[in-house]
Amino acid sequence: MRQGEHRVAIQGNNMLSLNKIQITLRDEQVLQLLMQGCRNKESAAQLTSVRGP
Repeated sequence: MRQGEHRVAIQGNNMLSLNKIQITLRDEQVLQLLMQGCRNKESAAQLTSVRGP
């Protein structure tokens, strides 16, 4: 594995380079909330307030 390259196991020994995965800003916001331990309703409330009316 090269420096700065991240990998995650998919199945058995098959590996996927995380450098090739592209996520949206919204995906990143959801992942941040999950890492903070927010429940679904908490996440929904925060994401709605970020997005606006």
